[in-house]
Amino acid sequence: MNVIIEGNGGSGKSTLLNYFRDLPDVSCHPEPVKKWTNFYGNNMLDIYYRNQKRWSFPFQFIVQKSFMDLLDDEDSPIASIKIYERFLYSTFNVFSKTMHEKDFMNDIEYMILKEFYELHCKLLSGKFDLIVYLRLDPEICYQRMLKRARPEEKSVNKEFIKDLHKYYEEWLYQRTVSEDIPILIVDANISKKQMQILAQKLYSQWVQK
Repeated sequence: MNVIIEGNGGSGKSTLLNYFRDLPDVSCHPEPVKKWTNFYGNNMLDIYYRNQKRWSFPFQFIVQKSFMDLLDDEDSPIASIKIYERFLYSTFNVFSKTMHEKDFMNDIEYMILKEFYELHCKLLSGKFDLIVYLRLDPEICYQRMLKRARPEEKSVNKEFIKDLHKYYEEWLYQRTVSEDIPILIVDANISKKQMQILAQKLYSQWVQK
């Protein structure tokens, strides 16, 4: 079973993965952030946040490719449950669309990413069994982001978080985007302890399948 954990920053994706990674027959695959923060010696995540108008297109291209590369880097091919922290789908349906709407990338750049995305979607057909959407209020998301204080995120403002939330909602809650992968919507406005209890329930369900 291949599962994608999706949601805005601070929604609890890392909390779920930290729980799942110690369970038997499970392999966890966090976002390939190290590839973004050390791209030929350049911290592209930081560069992107500092000047989104200039770097949105190359950064989103790097992110799309890094998720596809992740499939080749799997260290536990025999695990019956594989869990991914985000994947290619949100890269385009949330982040690229937000960048385009905010005029951080032009129409040509957007269409290049769209073609790249659609090509890989064909290759990924049937790969994933479930998307778990951790649905979080953008205000809580922003406060959690401020609290965790990651260096690259210090320039992220509340408006940007709301923009991402809008596209997450359209994609996974309102389902305006055609999606062949089943979607489980979870209220992420809960405590860390409650998130761990949720993880236990999900694992029990997946093991029984």
